[in-house]
Amino acid sequence: MLANALSPTPLLTALLIAIGNGGEAVVGALIIKKIYQQQKVFENLTETIAVALTSLFATIVSASVGVAALYVAGILPKVEVAQVWKTWWVGDTVGTLIVAPFLINLMNERIGFPPIKKVIDINIFKYLGVLVLSVAVLYFVFYTQSGRAFIFLLFPVLLLLCFVLGEIPARFGTLLVCVLAVLQTVKKSGPFAVGNINEDLMHLQFFLA
Repeated sequence: MLANALSPTPLLTALLIAIGNGGEAVVGALIIKKIYQQQKVFENLTETIAVALTSLFATIVSASVGVAALYVAGILPKVEVAQVWKTWWVGDTVGTLIVAPFLINLMNERIGFPPIKKVIDINIFKYLGVLVLSVAVLYFVFYTQSGRAFIFLLFPVLLLLCFVLGEIPARFGTLLVCVLAVLQTVKKSGPFAVGNINEDLMHLQFFLA
């Protein structure tokens, strides 16, 4: 709500967008709760089904309410409604697919930091080597002109983070990649800045998916 209110968007429109975002969270929570109540039926697929259904259906609320608010306020032309709705929905869906598993794992207390003794025993050079390689690849892909051709180098780096450092660093690495990709695209820079902002965001979202 605060972010919307600080933008040039009218206050009432910002309020409606915030209500849509809140509605998405409520619907998502209800879907996850319902799926987990059927955990015996879904067994090991419970988390996957919960995330998939939440990302597909709960996000419809935010996209629909937000686009409707912009259209009614006269900010969004009728000809762009369908395209903006698609971009909004895909963006929220991808965001849910990235963030929801991490939050569900925290909720289930399946993610924990390793014991101090284990951290001390780990070869520090292994950590430094993987971190330096990760930073170098991120810089090359997002901050150099030739990075667009080597964007898929991000995938082996994330796999390496998971294999060497574990689940938590890999998840944070994924979030970092997403944040950098969005920031660079909005600034009309990086591997996804090839057309107008709406097309760029669509390309970015399909990659993140």
